[in-house]
Amino acid sequence: MAALHCLLLASVASAAARSPRLLRDPLLGLRFDRTLAKLERVSPHLLAPCPTLVDRESIKSNWYVFAMARTANAETYYLVGGYSVRTPPFSPEIPQYEHDDAGVIFSISGERCIVFEAPARSMFEPHLTGEISEPILLALASDHTLCMVQAFQGPRPLRAAMRKQRILIPALPRPLREAYSAILK
Repeated sequence: MAALHCLLLASVASAAARSPRLLRDPLLGLRFDRTLAKLERVSPHLLAPCPTLVDRESIKSNWYVFAMARTANAETYYLVGGYSVRTPPFSPEIPQYEHDDAGVIFSISGERCIVFEAPARSMFEPHLTGEISEPILLALASDHTLCMVQAFQGPRPLRAAMRKQRILIPALPRPLREAYSAILK
C-alpha cells in the first residue's frame, strides 16, 4: 500500500513537472514563462457563479487573471487565459494539456455571471463594440498592460519581447493600442 501511495505521489509530481511552462497571452499572443510571471490564478470559488467555466470531472482548468476591471455598481470583469489538464482516463491520441490561447472575458455581479463567448481579443475589435462598454474595455486594456509589464519584469523587456515576437502596437485594436502606447512610449 505504501508503495502504491509513493507511486501515485511520484506520478502527480511528474505530471506537475511536465505541465506547460509557456503561456500565451490571450490579447497579444505573447508567449512567456508562467513560472516567472507571478500571475494570479483564478480560484474555483470565483468561478462558482459561472457554470460554463467551472471544472468538469474530465478536465481541470489552470487559468490566470490577465486583467480585471470594476464598475461603479460592483460588477467585476475578468480577462483570463491559461491551459486545461485532462484527468485520467483519457485517450492517448488526445493531449493531456491544452492551451487556451483565445482566453475568455466574463463578468460577475453578486451571483450573476455573464460569459462573453467571443475570444477575448475580438471583444476589443470594432465589430463587437457595445457588448462591453468602452470604459470597461479601456480599463481592461490598461490593467492588461500593467500585467504584461509585470510578467516581463519591466517595460523594456516587454517591448523587446513584442518586437521579437512581431507584435506591432499600431496593429492592435484601439483600446489596446492606446494602453500600450501610453506605457511603452
